[in-house]
Amino acid sequence: MDKNKGMVIWLAVAAGLLGAAQQVLIVLLPIMSDRFNITYGSLINIQALGSFIFLFSTPYWAKKSDSLTTSVILKRGTIGYIFSFILIVCSWLLIDFDLINSTLYLIIFLVSRLIYGWFASAIVPQVQNWSLMLKANSSIAALARVNLGGTLARMLSPIIATVLLFVHPIFALFLPLLLATCVCIKLLGQSVFFEGRRQERSDQTIENKPDKLSLPRSSIPLLVMAFLTSLCLALSMFALAPLALSRFTLSSEQTAEFVAYALTFSAILTTIGQVYFSRTKSLKTSLLLRVGVAIAFISALIINQSHYQVVVIIAMAFLSLGCNWMTLSYTAKLVQSKNRKVTSWVSMLHTLGYGSAALVFNIFSTQLYLIIAILVVIGFITVWLGEKLINSRDLLIQKS
Repeated sequence: MDKNKGMVIWLAVAAGLLGAAQQVLIVLLPIMSDRFNITYGSLINIQALGSFIFLFSTPYWAKKSDSLTTSVILKRGTIGYIFSFILIVCSWLLIDFDLINSTLYLIIFLVSRLIYGWFASAIVPQVQNWSLMLKANSSIAALARVNLGGTLARMLSPIIATVLLFVHPIFALFLPLLLATCVCIKLLGQSVFFEGRRQERSDQTIENKPDKLSLPRSSIPLLVMAFLTSLCLALSMFALAPLALSRFTLSSEQTAEFVAYALTFSAILTTIGQVYFSRTKSLKTSLLLRVGVAIAFISALIINQSHYQVVVIIAMAFLSLGCNWMTLSYTAKLVQSKNRKVTSWVSMLHTLGYGSAALVFNIFSTQLYLIIAILVVIGFITVWLGEKLINSRDLLIQKS
């Protein structure tokens, strides 16, 4: 039992790798742009591309799970993750010593993100699978403990990165690199773990494998909301640094600190909300969606107009909170439909939304938070109209 508890802790650390990578890079992008004479938009595009690759790599690793054990896939994903950050660190050192130019650095950064996108997508699904094996009698508790790693990573990574900025920005990159290395070392002794369950898992996978990824029509409005919520959340993070540079005339280092403070406060407030709702016995999803939309809408408008750093940081935190409540709401609604295929669509649309945020960022260089406010309202109207149409259809069916 003690061994299992220790493994759950390491799985939680592994689950936090993606959050640590995302938060650290978001903090560092303004500095990278300034030091290496690369446009911020180019870095955002490459950053988003790494996540967009998940759309193709996730199905690949899902198929591999039929023939490989969980520990093997998780090790491969972690090693690829480590290699991607080694490339970023090495290229940073090379350009600092004038051994490469900005163009070559950008190419190496692109390669590192492609490697990240292909291999990092294997981590979270396998971590969840492993945690369920360790605690098969309580799947919710197992997933909750592991997901806590992701939450803590998003909360603590910006704080640690900010501290490391005072030493040298490159040291912030060692945070996800160190965490992944520790996880990989721990996994080296787990090569035969659950080997005997491979066939059992494969049999269950084949038995439960759907013929195709069908999509129930009643879920479409909620899935549109999932895409727009992910897009808005990612766009709000991408737009923080340009806003700080233009509105508050900060240096690249000050901008990185500003972004780190905003992301940290956002993670803390979101975590408080998650803890509250995790202890709530009954969740009124419709009310939660309306409140989340209202909070996100008002917060986005405040950020769009405010010229005070503290106000923007607080509003950013509430914008993240609103998006989180929206996510909880439509996820709960979709789960109530008892259609397992929908969860795959949610995951894909979240990834697509994150990648699409870079496209929106490049098309609309200004008033990005106003656009976020508009998209939030569009998502809510889509869900509201969808529910009205479904209710009308049900009434017609009952009358006939």
